[in-house]
Amino acid sequence: MTDTYVKIDGNPVAPVHQGGFTEFSFDITPYVKPGKKQTLEVRVDKESANASVNSAERRADWWLYGGIYRSVYSESMPKRHISAIAIDARADGHLTAKVKAEGADEKVPLKISVSGHEAKNVTTKYLITDSAYIVSADFPGISTWSTEAPNLHDITFTLGDGDDFHSVTERTGFRTIEFVEHDGFYLNGRKLRVKGTNRHCFHPETGRATNKAQDREDIRLLKFMNMNAVRCHYHSDRHFLQLCDSAGILYFDEFPGWQTHYDDTTAMRLLPGFIARDQNHPSVFVWANGNEGGWNTCVDSLFARYDLQKRKVVHPWSDFDGIPHKRMVGIRKSQLLRRVSYGGGVNSRAAKRNRL
Repeated sequence: MTDTYVKIDGNPVAPVHQGGFTEFSFDITPYVKPGKKQTLEVRVDKESANASVNSAERRADWWLYGGIYRSVYSESMPKRHISAIAIDARADGHLTAKVKAEGADEKVPLKISVSGHEAKNVTTKYLITDSAYIVSADFPGISTWSTEAPNLHDITFTLGDGDDFHSVTERTGFRTIEFVEHDGFYLNGRKLRVKGTNRHCFHPETGRATNKAQDREDIRLLKFMNMNAVRCHYHSDRHFLQLCDSAGILYFDEFPGWQTHYDDTTAMRLLPGFIARDQNHPSVFVWANGNEGGWNTCVDSLFARYDLQKRKVVHPWSDFDGIPHKRMVGIRKSQLLRRVSYGGGVNSRAAKRNRL
């Protein structure tokens, strides 16, 4: 938090990474010496050398922290492996996926399977220019994901066959998100009333570093308040999105930028990884390009390029792309009184007696 320098045995493995909220990775293969003891060094600056990063992330109305606040890990892959997966799983059971593969070609098979379901009408096409496969399949009758019934399915992609293969499993849900201008969002063909709150990654005892138990308490609080959505002002931990998926909480996914935005070069560098990490979560129903005035318009069109599902993009505090900033809703006093209740299990007569 924020500028990050990574070295192995004192040698830089990549240029400094600027941006304290988005995940990133470096290929350290050329620096690894199998069988020998080596030193991995990660240095994190509290202030960025990039003025736009400081303005977008550090000059905000929240407490500022330094240090490493999220997981750091090494990952080993075979030479031929799946490096990225983008999934669009619809409510009618139709699935499209783009699977990027390293060290593969059109002769290497790619298979898809969903636990407990038989794939129909499977087609696979290899794109030489992208080093990726486009996979299409139907899963008739598969249970859908919604806020009331958040059914999840394990989708496994296998590159190669025999003893030479690499498999990756993604857990996601089959659902269709649509937006109708002047009407609103629809989930699986039904009007979706979005009720939620904002959330920051803070904890009194651990600062910005959170864990799954803390995230679970936030999810329970959202459900207790009868909410079905949450808006996060930057990347949350992976485990928070997983909990949103399993609990049926819609996730309003916001590209960092508080009041002001990243410069063009930084925004275009960070956006692909931002979308790639979150796009397969069924809870993610819309993208926000920055926060309150923190949007960089040069990347507006890039969301659709990187997001296979082509979800809507919003500018918070602004009307954009057919989605209004706010909608005024009039509630009569009699309607408000009927909504008042006290405690749990209060019947309608008791509620009437206790009206304010």
